[in-house]
Amino acid sequence: TDSVCFGKALVIIGDPVHTIESTYRRFKLVHVNKLRKNLLALPKFPEGFELENVYRDMIETGQDTTGLSLYIESWVKASRTPKHWPDIRVVTAQTLYNNAVD
Repeated sequence: TDSVCFGKALVIIGDPVHTIESTYRRFKLVHVNKLRKNLLALPKFPEGFELENVYRDMIETGQDTTGLSLYIESWVKASRTPKHWPDIRVVTAQTLYNNAVD
């Protein structure tokens, strides 16, 4: 279906390491495991898997194994195909800060 459930979206892109650490701190691996399953077709990290091991996994494979980069890429791609998506703005945290109103 071509229906859209919202009118606008703002995607804030920050430091990749901070994004991984923030996601881990708030949700442990719940969100990352959803991305691994749905975007990368990888198995879940086991319960209790430490953040250090997530980084080690990425170093060993030479790629982002959290799925976060593909998630951001999907929003960037969606922002370039307005026919099927609402108004989407992809910005960096620095751009938001530099243009914030006091």
